[in-house]
Amino acid sequence: MTITRNEAIRISLGIVGLGLIIGLIIQRGESVVPAQANLPPLYWGDAVPKLVAAGVIDVAKLEEATGGLSDEEKAILKGDYRGEIKIGEAESGFLLNTFWALGLAQKSEVLAQGPMSSFKDVAYLASTGGWTVGRDGAGDYYLNKHQILNLTPEQEKIVYEVASNTYRPCCDNPTLFPDCNHGAALLGVLELAASAGYKEEQLYALALRLNSLWFPGEYQGIVEKFPNLSPKEALSAEYSSYSGWQKNVAAQVQGGASCAI
Repeated sequence: MTITRNEAIRISLGIVGLGLIIGLIIQRGESVVPAQANLPPLYWGDAVPKLVAAGVIDVAKLEEATGGLSDEEKAILKGDYRGEIKIGEAESGFLLNTFWALGLAQKSEVLAQGPMSSFKDVAYLASTGGWTVGRDGAGDYYLNKHQILNLTPEQEKIVYEVASNTYRPCCDNPTLFPDCNHGAALLGVLELAASAGYKEEQLYALALRLNSLWFPGEYQGIVEKFPNLSPKEALSAEYSSYSGWQKNVAAQVQGGASCAI
């Protein structure tokens, strides 16, 4: 896979300037993909408070940028929440932001060996430049720097494989190149779930559930036109990349897919 500079770089001053404002105005909607896979429960563990302790998330900045945090969200940030991770309309913005932070900061083979490792202008991508709620700098300051999760070599291999084969409707890049907030967030989801023992097929099902929450219009179109796709097929470039969705699904939604909604 060859990713050109023009395809990859997203020097969007609007995104960089707005930072976490997307958490306020993200397109909301319940996941159009049911919990059909009977996935194991997923827990935050100490991942989020570790991100706070490392300065990847500054709680005060996050609260200001997103317009406030619920009591449950504050408990998650402190490490006091022990329940399962909730995936629904009310949680969509918080999930996007916390998984975004995890996907950026976690040391991983995806970031160390994938396309990001050789990309010279990494500081100007939306996933790095757009992360403005760190304590000490923008997202590139924390990129691939912290061992928040402990993945085995086999788990790293599974994450790399799934990241190579999952796309998002806002661009033509796979999760292997997490150049925007949704890409970084999906990488974080995959890493947390893999560290909890999720198998490859379960990671695809979970990724589809999150993508369908963040891009409900696009995935509603996929479900309506291709109801029998497996999660891996639905997340492929053929259906979930921007060009693939336009070509093969062509279900027009107001405004289209974007990393800045």
